[in-house]
Amino acid sequence: MTEVTIQGELTIYEVAAMQKRLRDAVAARSAADEPVRLEVSGLGTCDGAGLQLLLALARSGREQGFAVELAGTGGGLRRLLDRQAVSDRFRFVEAGETA
Repeated sequence: MTEVTIQGELTIYEVAAMQKRLRDAVAARSAADEPVRLEVSGLGTCDGAGLQLLLALARSGREQGFAVELAGTGGGLRRLLDRQAVSDRFRFVEAGETA
């Protein structure tokens, strides 16, 4: 499984750099159906641009046949995803959980 750790903020100011990291993670998968796991327990702020980036990754996953897992999802990000009615686009796992 390919894992990317996201810490601090995921806002309009960090999206470009994170987009490259996520693109590299997708390319580094060893199998087409291998999930991409985002370790987000250290994520503090996620704005609209950050949410769009996560949703774009989830859309790519659906189109290419891989799941996007969110590990260590705290209250803030989970509430944002629930409030926007997009939680169903991700697989939620516990931090440290193995496939």
